[in-house]
Amino acid sequence: MKRNKDTELAMRKATYHLDCLNLSKDDLKIIKHIFSFAYERRGVMPSDIGKRNRRVVEANIVISSVIYKHFPFTLDLIGKIMRKHHSTIVHYKKLYSDCLIYNKDYLRLVKSLDLIVDEVKKNREDVGFDYGLLDSEKDNLIKELIKSNASLKITNSRLKDDLYNLKQI
Repeated sequence: MKRNKDTELAMRKATYHLDCLNLSKDDLKIIKHIFSFAYERRGVMPSDIGKRNRRVVEANIVISSVIYKHFPFTLDLIGKIMRKHHSTIVHYKKLYSDCLIYNKDYLRLVKSLDLIVDEVKKNREDVGFDYGLLDSEKDNLIKELIKSNASLKITNSRLKDDLYNLKQI
């Protein structure tokens, strides 16, 4: 999907600080893609970044929710990613679960971002563990268990969301 110039500028303006955080290159790439996709869908312009416009705040709520769901980051780190205090991230989580989950546009955006993150993580070969050091059968079993565990966490998260959505109907 080709991004327009305004979306790219808005994404760069919102994520320029991420290179200073201690994130892996893969996580950094995924997070920047999440920002870009959400900002394009919500029509966020470069002049909107840092302001409290509704479309920016709601895009940030969706972005922080997707990051919280798919990455093992603390609220403090998510706050640094979003350039917000961690208590703002807690507030975003509450707003998302109380209000935005009922909005079909945001639900579609979240599902799209979930699929993007799941696909990228599925295609990623490593899960943050150096498998080159493993040589015995026991170590190979550990490697397979770690991969299975990561896959099950993603599936579990998706099933929890589906169950929550079914309860709301």
